[in-house]
Amino acid sequence: MFFHFSSNRRTCIPGPDFMACDAYMRRFIGILLLTGYQSLTQEEVYWSLDKDISVPIVRDSMSCLQYRNMKKNLHLVYNSQINNSDKLHKVRLYLNLQNRKFQQFGIFLHDFSIDEQMIPY
Repeated sequence: MFFHFSSNRRTCIPGPDFMACDAYMRRFIGILLLTGYQSLTQEEVYWSLDKDISVPIVRDSMSCLQYRNMKKNLHLVYNSQINNSDKLHKVRLYLNLQNRKFQQFGIFLHDFSIDEQMIPY
């Protein structure tokens, strides 16, 4: 994974709290996708021990400290490769990768049917 190399290169203080191996990067990205889908009031709630508000899959996959360190040290592009004309240059490689993956499973038609009950804006 591209994230693995640039994050390890950018880490100022390597140690047991920051582990950017591929397995942890996959868990980290999974947590990001889940937290984007299921939003809670605070980020720490995902690691809560209370049964009514916690998310066990997040709590069991990675500690909150590891998640925060990975989030703080994650870089998707080297600063020497910055393209000032592209506003999304820091995430462009990741967006292109995700778009290719999402297009594998899509059904793309030239003509889409629109429900007659839809009201135009």
